[in-house]
Amino acid sequence: MKLLLALSCAVIFALNLNAEEKKLRVKIGPTVNAPVKYGDSIIFLSTSGVLYKSKNDFTKLEKIFSAKQSTVSDIIIDQDIAFFGEGLHDTENANLYAFDLKTKKLRNSILLNGHIQRPLTIDKDTIYVGHGPGGISALDKKTLKSKWNLKTISKKKLHVDSSPLVIGDDLCFNSIYELKAFICINKATQKTSFIKEFKESPKMMLSRIGNKVVGATTKADLMKSKFDIPSTLFIFDTESKKITFTKELRGFNFFPPTKIDENNFLITLSTGDILTFDMAKNKIGFVGEFPEPFISNPFIMDKSYCAIGIMGQLLCYEKGKTQYHVARKKRYFESPIGMIKEIDGKIFVPSRMGFFNL
Repeated sequence: MKLLLALSCAVIFALNLNAEEKKLRVKIGPTVNAPVKYGDSIIFLSTSGVLYKSKNDFTKLEKIFSAKQSTVSDIIIDQDIAFFGEGLHDTENANLYAFDLKTKKLRNSILLNGHIQRPLTIDKDTIYVGHGPGGISALDKKTLKSKWNLKTISKKKLHVDSSPLVIGDDLCFNSIYELKAFICINKATQKTSFIKEFKESPKMMLSRIGNKVVGATTKADLMKSKFDIPSTLFIFDTESKKITFTKELRGFNFFPPTKIDENNFLITLSTGDILTFDMAKNKIGFVGEFPEPFISNPFIMDKSYCAIGIMGQLLCYEKGKTQYHVARKKRYFESPIGMIKEIDGKIFVPSRMGFFNL
């Protein structure tokens, strides 16, 4: 199944929109991350680099800033300041921006080597950001001046397309390509406190669930539109500082699983599988199988386990006595690729044409 087919479906759907909605969605263009809430408004980025503000029904759409390059990173808001990065895979240098949402002016920015494709992490007065071949950096939250930059570990180059996790005194993240590893370093000294190297790159976005960190390695490349490539799930225990479990799965997903509770999560795969995982028992549960790949995260809606495929097929499952059954089914003729999020009871799905709500 090809990405081109999915994009064609999005175009067909666009032709059937009413004129006003079509005009609005064409203006926004493709998105990868759901909006973030700011007061009674939402803030979001299009891949063209435009930062928008609007009501959560997308009325009163306002363009408030334009980045210099394409943007696929998420937005992190801290005390009226929206932090986000720019750049795609081949970008050699990219800006990290601090935009004041109250004054609607750029507060400051810093040019970093590489690209910024995942959300940064804020810890007190420090920002931690992975910037691809530029490694990982700590920046002063107010001035954006560099505190330190780490580009290699054990003489191997870092490539950090990972959102860092702060775990006590440590900072944990993934590195791909030359150094394929899950790594934890001391925030103050940058000395390695844990490292687990893999045969394949850990490309799935890390997710912290309870006292565990969940990730997965794979050879998959989203640009090749090949969806039957396996991945290996791994679970890191933050208390023992050990990888406590690994399991090969028949598909992959670059977006993170969704927390159900402190011991359980929901995960979708490129092969159309939607699964649960019980970390207390290290047990996988089968929820259902879609007729199309997932290139987005699963979500919970009305207590049902839901996911939407790359061709826009929505399925939600409820648990019966012996198995899960379909509770909701609808085709949207969209092409969602990215992070799906709930805001004020609405599910926001990024699409090749702006967003749509469930």
